[in-house]
Amino acid sequence: MKRSAIIFLLFMGLPGSVLGQLPEEAAAIPEPEAPIHHSLKILLDPMNRAITVEDTINFPEEFLSASVNFELNSNLSISYNSGTLEQLISNATEINVGINTSGGLAAGINEYSLSLPANNDGQVLLIYSGSIYDLAEQSSPEYAQSFSETSGIIGEQGVYLNHGSAWIPIFGEQLMTFDMEVQFADTASTWKAVSQGDRFGDQGWSSSDPMEEIYLIAANFTEYSAQTDDVEVLAFLRTPDSNLATKYM
Repeated sequence: MKRSAIIFLLFMGLPGSVLGQLPEEAAAIPEPEAPIHHSLKILLDPMNRAITVEDTINFPEEFLSASVNFELNSNLSISYNSGTLEQLISNATEINVGINTSGGLAAGINEYSLSLPANNDGQVLLIYSGSIYDLAEQSSPEYAQSFSETSGIIGEQGVYLNHGSAWIPIFGEQLMTFDMEVQFADTASTWKAVSQGDRFGDQGWSSSDPMEEIYLIAANFTEYSAQTDDVEVLAFLRTPDSNLATKYM
């Protein structure tokens, strides 16, 4: 497994553009309670603005004796669950703060109650799919360098999802660990997926350190890398530019 603790991204011409550094694993907030683990298999179809997720959720022991509530983007429909699921609130608006959200700018959510099957080992499978496409808004017109903001976007321009997108089940403020494997539709076969944590394979990411949110970023990137001891530094550019990549790395 490659250590990829430092990742720079340059989205050129992408609404909701991001220029900066994803959170490093070392910056994860320590939490005494055991985190929830998400094992994610993801299919992205950017040209149709669509995502399908198979999320195998492993709950710590304290969750096994009662039902738990979670929130999910209201544009995503759950087609399968291995527990007992009840929808509580439909299309509510929740302030889910991520690095690109402020105030009430966040995805609409549905709220669910989930009960684990009897004699369960703490594992539940959810399968859901839908379209997330929130066009970016300029956060501060008086500042030319201010970020555009979006609660989430999957489109031909690129993919950007974070906590505010509610693209994975949100169990309150519970921290989480994860692993994800991303596949793309044939129309985006040259795209690359980026998240935080450690990279495995071409399109896989994982973190055993508890996180507050999970990012999913993707586009038709050109990838550059440099090795420093046991850390691989990566740069993903929308337009090939080895000189610029070297400056970032």
